[in-house]
Amino acid sequence: MRERNRQSGFTLIELMIVVLIIGLISSIAIPVFGRALKKAHRAAVGASLTGLHKAMARYYADNGEFPTLDTTTFEPLVSGGYLESPEPLLSKFQGNNVLAYLDLGSIGWYMIVHPKGDVDSFMYVVDLSLGPLSMVHYDGVYWYHPQETPSGLVRLDGTPL
Repeated sequence: MRERNRQSGFTLIELMIVVLIIGLISSIAIPVFGRALKKAHRAAVGASLTGLHKAMARYYADNGEFPTLDTTTFEPLVSGGYLESPEPLLSKFQGNNVLAYLDLGSIGWYMIVHPKGDVDSFMYVVDLSLGPLSMVHYDGVYWYHPQETPSGLVRLDGTPL
């Protein structure tokens, strides 16, 4: 009788099963990684905006009023030593600029930015009080995303207003 020459290796079905398993694992891992990346970026922008909020509060404490802010240079915060440089902050925004800034005089101010890489969301930095007798007071950094926060603004930790 002839002896069969046996070669070692994987069969086609074994290779197909391995490719299928890798595909299933990657279909689960890639979206999870994307969400984690977006959450980390949102936290980084939030931390930068919190620094801006604190700089505005220090300016107010020293001068008794909020500054009329140039949103491309963040003057007078930079020249007054309240903020180091506008570049690290602006580099985290879509188009490297602020969407809106409004100085509301004695009742406060707000700023709206569109974070890079987070297509549909907006972040708000606010210090707004409608007076001592009013129940309306916003102070801090908030974000809004139509699908993730359909009820409106939420704090950075995810709690609704």
